[in-house]
Amino acid sequence: MIMQQKEKYNPERASWIKNYFTGRDVYIVGGGPSLFGFDFTRLDGRRVIAINHSYRYCKPEILVFLDGKFKKEVSDIGHDLYSMPFKIIAGPSSGMKNQGNCTIVQMSQRPSVNPASLYGRAQSGLVAINLSIIANAKRIFLLGFDAKFRDGMGHFYSKEWWHTMDGKEEQYKKMSRCYDAFRNYKNIFNCCVDSGIAAFQKISIDQALEEK
Repeated sequence: MIMQQKEKYNPERASWIKNYFTGRDVYIVGGGPSLFGFDFTRLDGRRVIAINHSYRYCKPEILVFLDGKFKKEVSDIGHDLYSMPFKIIAGPSSGMKNQGNCTIVQMSQRPSVNPASLYGRAQSGLVAINLSIIANAKRIFLLGFDAKFRDGMGHFYSKEWWHTMDGKEEQYKKMSRCYDAFRNYKNIFNCCVDSGIAAFQKISIDQALEEK
């Protein structure tokens, strides 16, 4: 049992996260429908963290996901996550293992300074933000963090990739309040100007990409 626990939660394995982005801006790509039609090549050359299926549209340095359902969806389209050219942060229920490019982290009930135990509340976006803070990112730009539906779409890839959450607007509202835990971080910017997440200063994507 002790060996199994160490394999699943290995603090030393997560140590690479500390100061990983020191002095650099980070762009976290969520799945919100405000990114429908966005030219993801505009992120080329930037430090990018992808959330869930967003990895298929940009060139992330890190992929964050938490649940085993996502892993099955990826496997069903023939993708082997362990062979991907990026690091992976996955949750304990993801079905992933501490091997190769993957690091398993525990879920913390509050923002953490421990890279092996990140604030999640069942939301990959929260984990990515906590990761970026521990990684000492200069500024953190959130793309596709809408917390709302647009034209019946819950994600920007809804028309090409079936996904859950449809019809769960109230759940989005509840989830958005979890971001208040990071409200005091003034280096986090939400690039969805009408997002349902109220915790951060809102700027446009164009403004974010113009920042130096």
